[in-house]
Amino acid sequence: MVLESMKMETEVHSPYSGTINSILVQEGANVQTGDELILIS
Repeated sequence: MVLESMKMETEVHSPYSGTINSILVQEGANVQTGDELILIS
């Protein structure tokens, strides 16, 4: 997953392996620290 903030992109890696079941945010949405972004199984 890549997050963009102020025109800078940051890759986010999960410490868990699995498959993404659901994406909980829309592209372009503002998120805060601690927000759930995806569900992994």
